[in-house]
Amino acid sequence: RNNDMNESDFASIGAWSYGFAAAAFTAFAIRLGLGWHPGRRAALLLVATLATALWAGAGVAIALRFGSFAWLASTVADTARYAIWYVFLANLLRGNRAETRVPSQPQPALPWWLVALAIVGLVLSLLGPDGTPFAPPVDVSGRLLTFGAHLGLAILGLVLVEQLIRRADPKGRWAIKPLCIGLAGVFAFDLYYFADAMLFGRLNVDIWIARGVANALVIPFIAIATARNTGWTIEMHVSRGAVFHS
Repeated sequence: RNNDMNESDFASIGAWSYGFAAAAFTAFAIRLGLGWHPGRRAALLLVATLATALWAGAGVAIALRFGSFAWLASTVADTARYAIWYVFLANLLRGNRAETRVPSQPQPALPWWLVALAIVGLVLSLLGPDGTPFAPPVDVSGRLLTFGAHLGLAILGLVLVEQLIRRADPKGRWAIKPLCIGLAGVFAFDLYYFADAMLFGRLNVDIWIARGVANALVIPFIAIATARNTGWTIEMHVSRGAVFHS
């Protein structure tokens, strides 16, 4: 461990934190399924919720010391939920209006280089960490590459959220504002989490434990956004020359 927390405290507090998140996201996924509205955005939201529930479940296994397999499952689920949230945000960014007068050549929601960068980051995030990420590093460069990939994914998430709120018209902004607040909180927390990991070359156990609860706290924001926009019909105003801000 990288602090004075003993094994029993780590197991109990960690299992509670991620167990709470797993239960919360599972319940929210059930609620989404019961109030199902056919559509691509509704399906993406449901899949993202389920992926987050699986990630939280893997966190419980980590807290209960299930070893490297639990870390592998957590890493895969974490990368999957990031990828699905990206696709969901990109779909919202596309909006409902035709961005071009040529139906066969729709305006892409994201520039190709940003999509390529996201794919590279997602692949690199799958390379680690090893089964002892809280311990002092042996291969510093390998860990820094993995932590840096996660840090870049968090930054990209914040960029997508910023673009979504910027592009929406006043009515659409009211509908998606809770969603943007919730996801911005998740990405900002991960930004802090992995920036700390890059600085010290290992994950901070206290921040890792808090990460479960921090993710669960966004559910009310997503629920409000879902209630405000059941069909996710959000109007976007994007010019052909729109580019992403740094």
